[in-house]
Amino acid sequence: MLVIFGFLSMALFGASYYVVPRLTGREFLQADASWHFWLSAWGVGTMFLSLCLWRRHQGFALYDPGVEFISSVTLAAPFRAMYALGTLVFLGSCLALQRLSRGICSGIFFLRDASPLILNHRKL
Repeated sequence: MLVIFGFLSMALFGASYYVVPRLTGREFLQADASWHFWLSAWGVGTMFLSLCLWRRHQGFALYDPGVEFISSVTLAAPFRAMYALGTLVFLGSCLALQRLSRGICSGIFFLRDASPLILNHRKL
């Protein structure tokens, strides 16, 4: 499920990086786009790694009959914190993309005029 989430979110980010400049006529700053991509990749990767380790750790604890259920839950607390950190980084990158999109639409953040890349619209 998380792999699908990561794939779809990155595909939507890529689509927005392709569509928004063509609709507005302005491109994103390369540095901002790079920061957004790497923060998103780090957030999704951290969520994936923490869930894999969390489930593995908790599964081994539950497999042992001498370990109580509640102790297996408390042993997984560092992985929940790691998952929360990855989620916050990912959501922060989503808010940064929204800020960049709003800025590009108002003309604040742009690298160069992308008017040759605008799709040709035919009037009916």
